[in-house]
Amino acid sequence: MKVSDLMAQNISCDDGRDLSGLPTYKLTEQIDLVAYQDTGLYTVLPLGMRVLNKIKNLIHEINRKAGIAEVNFPALQRKILWETSGRWKTFEKQIIEIASGYSSFIATPTNEEYVCNLLRTRLQSHKQLPLKFYQIGDIFKGNTPSKGVLRSLVFEVYEAYSLDSDEASLKWTRTTFEDIFDAIFSALELDIIKVDYPSGDFVNYLFSHLDGEHKILSENGRFRLWNRNDRCQASKAISIGMYKIYDRDFSKMFKLNYTDSSNVRRNPIMSTYGIGI
Repeated sequence: MKVSDLMAQNISCDDGRDLSGLPTYKLTEQIDLVAYQDTGLYTVLPLGMRVLNKIKNLIHEINRKAGIAEVNFPALQRKILWETSGRWKTFEKQIIEIASGYSSFIATPTNEEYVCNLLRTRLQSHKQLPLKFYQIGDIFKGNTPSKGVLRSLVFEVYEAYSLDSDEASLKWTRTTFEDIFDAIFSALELDIIKVDYPSGDFVNYLFSHLDGEHKILSENGRFRLWNRNDRCQASKAISIGMYKIYDRDFSKMFKLNYTDSSNVRRNPIMSTYGIGI
């Protein structure tokens, strides 16, 4: 039975506690999935670990069948990588900086910069493309955390990255990861609202929920985000997945390139795909 199903019923614990009407973040604590330690910090308890491991095993299996290689990134990155990309100025207030006696590090909030730097000396030829890989690991955000496990200071994510030589290859990669997302959400019996941004390079996967930070409007069977107050009727939703196409911007910034079939050096197209575990 899903948590959303539990919320709709008059439920009680074996010890007689009435859990009816509890918000989800309190319900998950009362049924011993997690224990909240501080704002934005929580411990996953043994029952919660069983749930998490089932989800992660499902994701691993779906990616294995799709031929996506698994990697593991470090929890720390050098600050200079984010200064190189220019995103330090944009995300500085959301990044947790680590004091060190010999270098400046940050707790990893996402891995685009790290991936480009990692592959700069490893990508040589067009024969190595497309590259597709993923990890399931912790990322850190200095945001003001909200209730429960959502938007916490540290949270576990599935994050995948791809490098493609051209638009035709990117289209195939994009379809591959859309199929992976669909398989994951279908297996978990989640009714997902997929929102395409007008720019065409960003897609958000949302789950309808009263605690959601996004407002969504439905128009002629299509959904769009609406984060301003007006007279329209909008429902709330939680963002649980996304993907973004970065084109060649990141690879150019980090001088990440390869030799094509005509022996010309070119920058690959980079994209990223993520789901909050």
